[in-house]
Amino acid sequence: YIDHHPLPEGLSPYEVPGEFVHGVGVCASELTYRFFEDRLSRDMSRIAVYGAIGDYADDTPYIRRLVQDWDKRVLYFETGILIQALDAIGRNYERKRGLVWMLSENVPPSADDELVELALEQTRRDEELRLRVKNVVRTIGPIAYVLDVGGSPSKAAIYARAYAGKPVGLAGESKEDREVVDMSLRAVGEVDLNIALRRIAPRFGGSGGGHPKAAGARIPIDRFNAFLRALAVFLSSQLGATTY
Repeated sequence: YIDHHPLPEGLSPYEVPGEFVHGVGVCASELTYRFFEDRLSRDMSRIAVYGAIGDYADDTPYIRRLVQDWDKRVLYFETGILIQALDAIGRNYERKRGLVWMLSENVPPSADDELVELALEQTRRDEELRLRVKNVVRTIGPIAYVLDVGGSPSKAAIYARAYAGKPVGLAGESKEDREVVDMSLRAVGEVDLNIALRRIAPRFGGSGGGHPKAAGARIPIDRFNAFLRALAVFLSSQLGATTY
């Protein structure tokens, strides 16, 4: 089992059954490539780099070393096609399995015309999303947030944070049929979203966690505003400030 998420509080890696490859601060593709490196062609290193760039984890010493064997501009181009196409594919898992097979054969994403078209269309939608977020973003304490703007929640969270000039961005989608708000959060600076959400979300009947700078949560709709206020207070304490 290979994972790069922080372990739940109180869980030791030695308690996980089977062979467990774990590390934080790196992406799962780096962990996977390093684990299987002796059995792989060196040319497969670019696949690991695609994953690292896509997970904002391309600045580790190991990945920087892999990048030196390739033209960085091409790596980022290929990764852009891959990530944008994945967003467009969404929950079409059969298509995703085909994409995994293609990557396992070390075929670059740009070789698939359909992927390129999907990536271009997704990029156009993302530009529309950026403008929607710019017009409706709201703030509370250190948090910039938007609700039900459509598109990619993670990208909406990034845009919200950037346009409001806040350290934390949150993009939520209300699921009225399940009476919950699903949300994605992105942060910069001295905050730990994983700790914050694991502490705050259960108090409001929800759940949350992930990485220090990228995480998600699910909160009952009728508790969302109270959750947002409590999260703003907690994050303010992490940042050592009370006003923004």
